[in-house]
Amino acid sequence: FSCPRSSAHRSPAALLGAAKMLLDSEQHPWQLKDSVCSPGGATTHVLCVLQSGGFLLPAYQCHGGLLHLHTGAADHG
Repeated sequence: FSCPRSSAHRSPAALLGAAKMLLDSEQHPWQLKDSVCSPGGATTHVLCVLQSGGFLLPAYQCHGGLLHLHTGAADHG
């Protein structure tokens, strides 16, 4: 898969915007997804592809590891 150079800069900007939305929200990521994604829409499709391709589990595992490191560091002063 390849995207044209003229639109390649949009993907990181969209990812950054989504990350900021998640950080600013107090919602669980799936609640946020349900509130902003249209059923059957493009974002929903992309998330399904990421999930079926095995991307989401490693992302969650990384997140869990970072949380563990953060809370462990706090516990150890």
